[in-house]
Amino acid sequence: MSRYKRVSVHLWGDEKFRALSPLPPSGQSLWLYLLCGPQTTGLPGVFSIGEAALAERLGWPLETFRLCWAEISAQKLAKADFKAPLILLPKALNHNPPASQNVVMFWRSEFEVLPDCELKGEAFSLFSQYFKASKTFAKFWFKTLPKVLPKTLPKTKPYITIEGIIEGRDREKEKEGRATGRTTEPPPTTIITPSLWGMIESWLDRSQHFQASGNGLRDKRWWYAQMEAFPELDFDAELRKADAWLASSRRRYQSWPRFLHGWFNRARAVAST
Repeated sequence: MSRYKRVSVHLWGDEKFRALSPLPPSGQSLWLYLLCGPQTTGLPGVFSIGEAALAERLGWPLETFRLCWAEISAQKLAKADFKAPLILLPKALNHNPPASQNVVMFWRSEFEVLPDCELKGEAFSLFSQYFKASKTFAKFWFKTLPKVLPKTLPKTKPYITIEGIIEGRDREKEKEGRATGRTTEPPPTTIITPSLWGMIESWLDRSQHFQASGNGLRDKRWWYAQMEAFPELDFDAELRKADAWLASSRRRYQSWPRFLHGWFNRARAVAST
């Protein structure tokens, strides 16, 4: 007999399921909803939703919801900051290990969109401790982190942005240069090879949507950040897909760098499923 069973979150929106008698208010009912409800994301055990929204989805009075939540909290099954809002199920990661390095890097990107609060810092530390202990995908979790332990990160912003990665590595190289007397070039000019940059420029010139030089897409530092964030992607293929989609949809965007970053993020999410 299989130890785990897959449950689609679409279950909660299914017409026939909603026609059944609803879950009665109880600690067990709430716990099952927290484990596999539609508020869950690809990040195991961490999601953003408030108590009023949960009570409304379950069809329970708010005070009744709070009584059920108190049962779960007393058993230390979950923690919440309902002002942020953010909920953490501390043991969820143990039961949902990553299947590949792509999943690990996707989790890292998901942390950036979570609301800032102390519970977010606790969740980040929990994931970091997991990967330190498991060592299976540790190098992919810590791959883009500067040499700073999660516990030393500010509580109000316990995650690393792409800009922070670049700045942190630049500072490390500057320190190494001062210590050894050697100077180093900025990462974008050394990592993006002439042939790779030639491919990018050729694509920008051919594309009917990205030809303008002032749209930020000819900044090597921006491309360096994307390649650091999405090392598993075939950028040539993804750029062609994005251009073809824009040609068929005829949509226009105020920020083309933001559009492409979102495109790369979705491509990685699809590849990891």
